[in-house]
Amino acid sequence: MDLIKDSYLIKFDSIHHTIFNVSVEFVENYIFNSYEKKLLLDNLHNLFIYITPYNKLLKDIISVDLFTSLKKNNGLVIGFILLSNNKKNNIQYIEYIDSRIKKYNIAYHIINMYENQYNVILIPYDILDSASNYWKTYFEKKYNIKSKEDCDIFLNKMKINESEVRWSFYFKKIMNVPHKL
Repeated sequence: MDLIKDSYLIKFDSIHHTIFNVSVEFVENYIFNSYEKKLLLDNLHNLFIYITPYNKLLKDIISVDLFTSLKKNNGLVIGFILLSNNKKNNIQYIEYIDSRIKKYNIAYHIINMYENQYNVILIPYDILDSASNYWKTYFEKKYNIKSKEDCDIFLNKMKINESEVRWSFYFKKIMNVPHKL
């Protein structure tokens, strides 16, 4: 199933009445239950939501509750990205990214869609221990970064000093490079 084909990315604070209930469901059932609730609520102006319209084929891949919301609201937030105000050249930092449907690489598609719409390069500001495997795979797939040296070349090309990002877990756990935490 191609979840990506009909899905779209919209800035949370620019939603229109036709998707109001979709955004309310997302806030009530995802954000309010998230460990990152304060971060997300304090930064709704930097939040982009990825919405998929109703499709009966989704019934087989999402929970009954999510499918009920999808059907009732004729759409569902299946992922989101929170961006930092901090920009450098054509680089913008990701503060937080997540999806509500696993195994479909939705975060990757959100990043690509945003980069294409806004002509920027998105990279994480902070790579948490729990997300280090995701970013390892992402950097390998998108930028062919497979070693600390490849990463250094990438950061240098982007004109980013290693101290400007918090990638300690990435360097330590994934790259097997001792790095101050």
